[in-house]
Amino acid sequence: MTTEKPEVLLHALLVGRAPSEAEAEAFVHRSRGCPYAASYTATGRTVVGLFVLPAEKRWWLEIADQPELLGLEALEIYFPAVVATSSPWSRGETQPVMETAPCGTDCLHCPQYRGRCRGCPATRHLA
Repeated sequence: MTTEKPEVLLHALLVGRAPSEAEAEAFVHRSRGCPYAASYTATGRTVVGLFVLPAEKRWWLEIADQPELLGLEALEIYFPAVVATSSPWSRGETQPVMETAPCGTDCLHCPQYRGRCRGCPATRHLA
């Protein structure tokens, strides 16, 4: 079973600064498993992630106002119009089989779950 992808996709570029190089690498290691992540890398304390997600999940990127929730010191999100890439989710490769999201988030304890968010498409909690 794969998750259905909507017709309107949103491409987003996350650029952040971690407290240390080690924490940047750990953040990237955790984040690479996100089904919406097309690419993640760290250079020094800088982390860069490229996402492809449903357009209706734009609110998910409001986290830029609170970088500390991700363990970052600073965070900016860009919405490039020239990017055309895919993520495991947009390619239909995501299976809702995990108990906890690849990033470590427990959907059942997230305040957004069953409100704005239907859950991570990689978890059994996808509503």
